[in-house]
Amino acid sequence: MTQTFQMMRVTRMQEMTIRLLLQVKCLIRERLRAVEAESGFLKHAAMTLQRGGEGTKLLTEIAQHLRELRHSDTATAAANA
Repeated sequence: MTQTFQMMRVTRMQEMTIRLLLQVKCLIRERLRAVEAESGFLKHAAMTLQRGGEGTKLLTEIAQHLRELRHSDTATAAANA
């Protein structure tokens, strides 16, 4: 009886581990998409910076907003951990 109970516990722990790993996989996939999107944006931004003028000012403002968003996301993630 004890051995059966222990097997059930291991199986439950394995199930929980699999669920956790799937959640982590989804989060990693989501972050990868975000990084890929940022990469495209940064390429476009670099071309705009080469042109100078108002583009530089606009990109500086956008960069500031992105920093604020990242800070907000980091703080939210830390609070949920």
